[in-house]
Amino acid sequence: LDIDKEIRMEFLNKLSSNLGKLLAGLIVVFIVIGAVNGLSSDKPSEVAAAETELWGNYNKAGIYPSFSCSSLDQDGHWLVLCHPKKSATGGLYEVTVVGDNQYQIHFLNGKAKTHNRHFGEVYSYDSNQSVNISKAMDDFAKEIEG
Repeated sequence: LDIDKEIRMEFLNKLSSNLGKLLAGLIVVFIVIGAVNGLSSDKPSEVAAAETELWGNYNKAGIYPSFSCSSLDQDGHWLVLCHPKKSATGGLYEVTVVGDNQYQIHFLNGKAKTHNRHFGEVYSYDSNQSVNISKAMDDFAKEIEG
């Protein structure tokens, strides 16, 4: 009986050690992938934060049952489109980086203005904006719909 117990304990110790090594290896792989993706992205962290903020507002308000928020740089203007999955229609926003970890979000189209009402009017329209909205929607369509 004691030999059986010793064999089981030895097996469990080896299994535990191997699982620990596997877990450590997976963590390293995920860190490397994250670092590579971070280095290859030129999206400012403020834009990523704004995209996340918009996603949270859309999710909380239940605007679309299944949706995503996508971003792109159009001639120096960072734009975010929150849209139903696989459809390039939805609320279009401009994100302006105003400092480290600071940004402003302005709605650009009628859908975004309507959605903004569901968020409690948290965003405004920038009358000085110079975004080519038609081109932006075409660019998003190419990215989202292929």
